[in-house]
Amino acid sequence: LLLNKPTEMRSTKCVELVRNKLGRKTKVGHGGTLDSTASGLLIILVGAATRLSNFIMEMPKLYETVACLGAETSTDDASGEIISSNGRGTVSEKDIDLALSSFMGWRMQAPPDVSAVHVDGRRAHELVREGHDVHIEKKPVFFCSSARTSDISDDGKVSLRINCRKGTYIRSFVRDMGQLLGCGAYV
Repeated sequence: LLLNKPTEMRSTKCVELVRNKLGRKTKVGHGGTLDSTASGLLIILVGAATRLSNFIMEMPKLYETVACLGAETSTDDASGEIISSNGRGTVSEKDIDLALSSFMGWRMQAPPDVSAVHVDGRRAHELVREGHDVHIEKKPVFFCSSARTSDISDDGKVSLRINCRKGTYIRSFVRDMGQLLGCGAYV
């Protein structure tokens, strides 16, 4: 099933709703998660199709996002608290295009601290929300392409299209791009 996941709903909640509709004995899974703050296509696998999960997760993914330049947040998206704000300075569209070209191919990426990644047997977001510092190891991710799809708006926002493989965090991509530009950025 192809589900248009709304913002503020977790992928696991979508799976649960489908399972409730089809009956508890029906196997239901997904082909990759979306952040609760993201909307978009969520692939729901039902019955024998759940065996295709690994195949579906290996398929390329296309994301469209808006980067807010000039600040960083605790979650790498707009749901977090601003932890640094430098303004975007003299960053231009050309600077962004050059930065994006450096993200092609394999790259080591650290997931956001507020994520579902396991650290010492617990979810990182649980530890962070309890006030603990977490260190999440970088992992290899692959970017097929990335492009700017708008000019920088007066309030420092720019739209991006990112084609990547499994395991990629778009929040981390935008954070890393902002750090490369020297101004910070968040989704």
